[in-house]
Amino acid sequence: MKNMHKIGRLLAVCLIAVLAVVTLGGCGQSEKFAGHWIGYGKTGIYGNKDMAYDITIEKNGKGYIINETNNYWDDLDTTNTFFKNSPKKVQMKWVTQKNENLVGTVKDNNLAINGSNWFFTYKENDGTLQLTLESFNLGRQTIQLHKAKDGELDEFKNKGKEELVNKYKSQDYNIELQE
Repeated sequence: MKNMHKIGRLLAVCLIAVLAVVTLGGCGQSEKFAGHWIGYGKTGIYGNKDMAYDITIEKNGKGYIINETNNYWDDLDTTNTFFKNSPKKVQMKWVTQKNENLVGTVKDNNLAINGSNWFFTYKENDGTLQLTLESFNLGRQTIQLHKAKDGELDEFKNKGKEELVNKYKSQDYNIELQE
């Protein structure tokens, strides 16, 4: 009878330990997606423009709310080629495209945006997110996202502006900026 009590206690302790591991092991798992993330990719018809993906993910009950902003410099050559000696002109515009209040759900370590082919995968080894998406002109893309740093988007904007200005100045273009 004593042995039965010992076995019963041992079994109860093991069961409690297993339940604790399962319960605590799940804590925080769904929160790993939440936060402010940023990553870089390409855009444009030919994939020739650098773009920043600025993404905020918030836990909302059992799901998530995702706000995504794409930012890039768009440059358009507006030279009038009809006249032979027409001055070369370029318009540079900072473009911000927003997709707000997107709803997402988690399944198998992926956060999928409902109604789209976009999804995020959390990378345990380095604490980053991988955004997988498809676009009509560039096909399937994978964008590495990391936790955003203060001023990072402004740094991207200023660097891109400087590179484009230098490119067009070296070719004697008149530059029109729209920020």
